[in-house]
Amino acid sequence: MTQATEDYERGPNNGRLLRDGDFALEVTIYETNAPPHYRLYTHKGDSLIAPADVEATVQLAPDGEVNRFTFTPKNDYLAGSGEVTEPHSLVWT
Repeated sequence: MTQATEDYERGPNNGRLLRDGDFALEVTIYETNAPPHYRLYTHKGDSLIAPADVEATVQLAPDGEVNRFTFTPKNDYLAGSGEVTEPHSLVWT
C-alpha cells in the first residue's frame, strides 16, 4: 500500500510509525541545529527497545541511485550515518 499523504500513524516523537505485530519502528528526520538525519525509535508493545539491542539499515533508491544509511545507538534512539537530502518527504510501499 502506498501512502503519499500524511494520513498515517505517528509515534511518540511525531515520526512515521511502522508496525509488525507488537514491534514498532518510528522513523523521524531530525534537523534542529544539525543537518537533516534519520532517527529511529524501536518499540515492543508499550516499551522502548534499547538502541544498543537493535541493528538497522535504511536504503533509499530515488531515481535508481541507492543511498544507504546505517545507525548508531545514541541516548534513546538510533542515529543515521549521513545527511538526508531533499526532498524529505517519503512514500512507503
